[in-house]
Amino acid sequence: MNPSVRRFQLRIELGIAQSQFSSSYTLKVSPYIPSRASFDDLSLTVSPQVIYNFYNAENFKFYGGAGVVLRYFRISNAYFGSQSQPNSASDMEANDPYAFTSAQNAFLFKLGFQIHKNWGFFAQYTTAVPITGDSYWALSSKCEQIGINYYFW
Repeated sequence: MNPSVRRFQLRIELGIAQSQFSSSYTLKVSPYIPSRASFDDLSLTVSPQVIYNFYNAENFKFYGGAGVVLRYFRISNAYFGSQSQPNSASDMEANDPYAFTSAQNAFLFKLGFQIHKNWGFFAQYTTAVPITGDSYWALSSKCEQIGINYYFW
């Protein structure tokens, strides 16, 4: 084992992601019409983590870790209304019930392995957090991820 490679690591990951949400359904409350809810999400994340290397050779590491995800996001193209746009006031009284928040924090848990110093493969779970602040209309976000990393140094 290389003495310069440690068992514990502190890691900070930066990320950017774009996603879309869209759901069509019939309202279960008045006015009982076919409805659609949708929005676009652009997220910027900073994830400080503590990583523990269970197996720690120079060209292979098996690790697990935990951390916090600090997520800042911008919502655009939000729509809540009739499936037959344009939405009329008689179809829906409120067209923006989301009350989105602009930042949220979550916990993350990660397992993975690293080979040849530069390549990493991982599975990650991020806990669910609310992305709306309205008590009537509630949406939450969680993430289950499998990925590949390339470490530059």
